[in-house]
Amino acid sequence: MSTSQIGSRQRSGQGKKAPRKHVTTACVPCRESKIRCDGAQPNCLNCQKKEKVCRYQHGDDKRKISLRAATELFSARIDQLTQFIYDNGLEPPQMRPDAEQEMNRVLDTLQVPRSVVKANNSQNSANLVRATPQNRDISREHNRLYTSPANRFPAETASTSTLPSAQFPNMNNHDYIPPVFDFSLPTAEILDDLYSNNLRTPPNDTHLEHTEPFAGVERTSLRAQPHDDDSASETGDEAEREVIEQLSSRMGTLKLAGDGHLRFYGPTSNLNLVDVTITSKQRPGPDVRSVRHDGQELLNHLRIGQHVEPSLESHLIDLYFTWQNPSLYIVDREMFTLARAKWRDELDDTPFYSEVLTNAMCALGAAFEARYHPTFITFPKSLSEFFADRAKALLEIELDCPCVATVQALAILSSHEAASNRDARGWLYSGMSMRLAYDLGLHLDMATYVQRGSMTPIEAKVRRIAFWGSYIADHFWGFYLGRPFRMNAGDVTVSKPASAPNSKQGTWHAYGMGELLPRALEHGLRDPGDLITQQFVNLWEMIAPVGHILYGCSDIASHDLQRMNYKVTEDLFAWKRSLAPSLQIDLEHDTGPVLPHLLMLHMQYYQIVIFFHRPWVSKSYIQPQNPKQGPGHQHARRTCAESATAIARLLRLYEKYYTFRRINNQVVAIIFTAALMLIFATISMSTQDTGRLRVDDKSRQANMAAHLNLAATMAESYAKDRGNLETIA
Repeated sequence: MSTSQIGSRQRSGQGKKAPRKHVTTACVPCRESKIRCDGAQPNCLNCQKKEKVCRYQHGDDKRKISLRAATELFSARIDQLTQFIYDNGLEPPQMRPDAEQEMNRVLDTLQVPRSVVKANNSQNSANLVRATPQNRDISREHNRLYTSPANRFPAETASTSTLPSAQFPNMNNHDYIPPVFDFSLPTAEILDDLYSNNLRTPPNDTHLEHTEPFAGVERTSLRAQPHDDDSASETGDEAEREVIEQLSSRMGTLKLAGDGHLRFYGPTSNLNLVDVTITSKQRPGPDVRSVRHDGQELLNHLRIGQHVEPSLESHLIDLYFTWQNPSLYIVDREMFTLARAKWRDELDDTPFYSEVLTNAMCALGAAFEARYHPTFITFPKSLSEFFADRAKALLEIELDCPCVATVQALAILSSHEAASNRDARGWLYSGMSMRLAYDLGLHLDMATYVQRGSMTPIEAKVRRIAFWGSYIADHFWGFYLGRPFRMNAGDVTVSKPASAPNSKQGTWHAYGMGELLPRALEHGLRDPGDLITQQFVNLWEMIAPVGHILYGCSDIASHDLQRMNYKVTEDLFAWKRSLAPSLQIDLEHDTGPVLPHLLMLHMQYYQIVIFFHRPWVSKSYIQPQNPKQGPGHQHARRTCAESATAIARLLRLYEKYYTFRRINNQVVAIIFTAALMLIFATISMSTQDTGRLRVDDKSRQANMAAHLNLAATMAESYAKDRGNLETIA
């Protein structure tokens, strides 16, 4: 074909038309096949070749939206929000002059009408203070702390008393729901104001050179980007969708780790994508240790590898389950017995049993026995220290592959270290228990796993018990040593103890008392153990957030601190009054023996009451002034003295029925708190003119001296029994 012929055909329009480079909307078959579509109608080229029905969905075209219509909608919405800000007595943020001028030019070009926004002048005087950005932040913070539904309290009562003097809310139910203190992160509104203030050019300093804080950084990543075709991500095979969901997930999940145990991995971890397959034939590497294969050799090397008679071990475990576990409920006896038989008899590893746990339980059980056993020689180590050393030695092996039983063992060992005056190690063990509980995902609700058959109900129950036991131990240590503990309550989804209706109630027997067993305890006592544990959790959950502020925040106004203190003490009294009748204790009348762990629950309550009043015994330390607020230091002193007296009365009940030989070691910290306040009250009374004291004041002074003597006697008795006389000093 000659050049003239080609030119003639092109001029006559007979040549082939060039294909379109860009297609506004692809047809449905091409979108599903993820291939390029030429957009020809009624049938594209691909559909003609594959003999498919070519159809278009014109409603999916996102490029046919009118720019003027969209701008008019956004402009009207912005005007509406601006008017809303004015109506609420606030000032909207100012725009840069050049940006406002450019916006007006765009609206005029598109002929977009603008509504008239007026400030509400009737509220200007009332909201003059709130209009400044600094006071807006203060107002938001105040509302966030004090006016949330869980924390709201009457302002008129908040300014008059730290404690509700006589009236309490009428609570008919016995399941107390503790308040949720919303000490959360800044809201999006606060962050928007912060960013706008940082990026805003000062209107009066336009002659100054303004440097953008993010100069040189592309801002297009913050804007919506145009998409060539969204249909490719909307469709696809199931495998691709699953991968995308895993990559975009912002919540963690449980995954099977290389050691065969379920572990929790958060969304920022790269280990939450694939489960590791564990087979029964898979054997550990030569460098992997285990208690089953290497434990006895290590114990023999440390000269603590003596054979323990099963009868002695069972006796000490029974003592542990009787006197220690009910107060710090962390081990389920039924599962422990089954798992121990499975581990020892069937040689089958289980996450609910370990030799570390058994030795830790024996160590605490031995604390309720004689210091030395008549036939099992451990001298110079005491019986308790012998088992504790065994547990700590095996713990070094088990931490390579920890399990639920390791969480329980660490919490129990922390209690033993407290009884042995090794607070640093006890504090660390408690923290390790809590950290490991999160590692194993004990804080997660296992209902979905039980429904899928991945876990039995009793396994989920044991995991729940282990988590809340570790939670109670960690909070006890935090207040005992006055050290911070941090925990995001929003991460915890596992249900609390006794959350299920009609929870079982067992029978508690005073094992190990022998001839000292009172006749009233021969048949045992009804034991709502789960319900008592739930109240321990409620108590710590209620006071933990405010405890951080009262004993750790120095930059809060005294008036705000007093209002918060009023709220938490009001909740404390409401908690006490809302306890079920079976959990109440009458200190005025001895109606018979009371469960030892129930006595400890009430002692813990009175200690916390002292904690939240002790900073207020000073006349000027944090007492609000100008104007004065709350009942003052005398009220705080009286409340602390009354709470200390209540602890002493509870101790008398404990001594009467169980003797101090069988008391939980955590009670010692409670006794010392009460003893300090009794000493203070006794000395403050003795410094007054005895001639000015009324008869009832003299009687109260004598009672306090008697209570103080009881506390000192108990501390001395406890220290002698455990060979720690230096504790008294």
